[in-house]
Amino acid sequence: MRYTGGKQKKLSGIAPINNLIKIVARMLVLGYLPLSFDDHGIGQCIGPQNVTTKGGICDLGSLHSISNVKTDKEFYQLLSSLCVVLTQTTKELLLDTLPNLVYEFNNPTTSTFLTANIISRRLITTYELEVKKAKCKPDQRIMKFFKSDNDKFLGEVLNKMFN
Repeated sequence: MRYTGGKQKKLSGIAPINNLIKIVARMLVLGYLPLSFDDHGIGQCIGPQNVTTKGGICDLGSLHSISNVKTDKEFYQLLSSLCVVLTQTTKELLLDTLPNLVYEFNNPTTSTFLTANIISRRLITTYELEVKKAKCKPDQRIMKFFKSDNDKFLGEVLNKMFN
């Protein structure tokens, strides 16, 4: 675990985060999400409290089969939430000791923006590699979510998520 003497031990380098991203990509390839709405407020396997100093996970209780997700609305909300939790975990484990630059707004901070950008790019790249290794077809909703720069698709996702 990363807690020693009541103080949180920080990760040294990005390798553990890359390992965590690889684990999440493999979960997605196998048809699982690392969280569901049932876990909100009680923890997720990719939350900072459940990630080891090597980027492994300790608690698999929050795994949720994508086949149990009944609507696109729920799917996109959970996929977005996955990215938020990964971003927060990365920030907490790598950046919490660094000063934060707040330009004009407290949220998102500059570190949140940079971290989220890196996490999303690495997650889709790793997902594509894991799909290729598994010799299976990617979930097109995941591909569109991360790769589409189409304004129409953005409008559709936002409409599905919030209506």
